Amino acid sequence: MLTIHGIMKDIYEQPEECRLNFALNKYLKFFNEDVIKYFLKAHCSQYHLFDEFDNINIEKTLIKLITVSSDDIFNKIDYANFCSFRNETEKAFDLLNSTGYNYWPFCVFLILIQKD
Repeated sequence: MLTIHGIMKDIYEQPEECRLNFALNKYLKFFNEDVIKYFLKAHCSQYHLFDEFDNINIEKTLIKLITVSSDDIFNKIDYANFCSFRNETEKAFDLLNSTGYNYWPFCVFLILIQKD
């Protein structure tokens, strides 16, 4: 079964300068280019974060990159138990914004799973 964790591990094992071309050549049939570039930019070195998704078959999944607001993040999303945002507060992120680092809008993956 092809999983996000397996894909990220496969990409991360490539030399850094080859990762984008490798990923585009091998995995473009499963993800669009924006999703692949986001994987590499934001999460490639942290591919172990995708362990929680090892039960999801990529071949039966649609993954989209979407943009969300702080209201979406803190008030409209029900997070899985392992997600770090579950323990964060909007106030903590607003403090980061006041230091000049603006998280919003925030890019996230929307994972749609085909039911058997």
